[in-house]
Amino acid sequence: MAWTLAIAGLPALVMHSSQAFAMVELLGAAYLVGLGLWTWRSTTLPPPPALTEQPKRTGSVCAQALLANVLNPKAASIYLTLVPQFIQSGRPIGGQILTLATAHALLMAVWLLAWTTLIHQGAHFVRKARFRRAAGKVAAVVLVILGVRAARRRRRRRWRRPGEIVMRSAADLRQAGA
Repeated sequence: MAWTLAIAGLPALVMHSSQAFAMVELLGAAYLVGLGLWTWRSTTLPPPPALTEQPKRTGSVCAQALLANVLNPKAASIYLTLVPQFIQSGRPIGGQILTLATAHALLMAVWLLAWTTLIHQGAHFVRKARFRRAAGKVAAVVLVILGVRAARRRRRRRWRRPGEIVMRSAADLRQAGA
């Protein structure tokens, strides 16, 4: 969905229209609050009955992980925004991008290996229903707080020109009576 909006020119529209930016920002805040409420509700529902046998997986876990990473718009945005800063003109671009991608892959492998080890060590604790309910409620509260904060932050901004946001200082807010 994010790719479709990007191709359709939503970023350009948002950069040049304060009303469009405000709408996207408020929709994002509402989404966070809704997601937080849904998460809270899902933690209060009774757990599903225990299965006598494990469900059969369709497909490979590795294939699912690969698809999740390839279709993740954040991965593409990293390469679109950060890579140009590290490319040197006058040198072959293919080798530079390959070096950066290799460094990224190695860092991600170490990161994922560390998380896998940590999760494997704490799996028995995480599987407990009490922990899952508590973690779900904490996540729900955090989502609602972030959504409300994002919606309230909108009021403290003023626009100078299209695409440029300037935060008011605390003194400006006191002086304006906001």
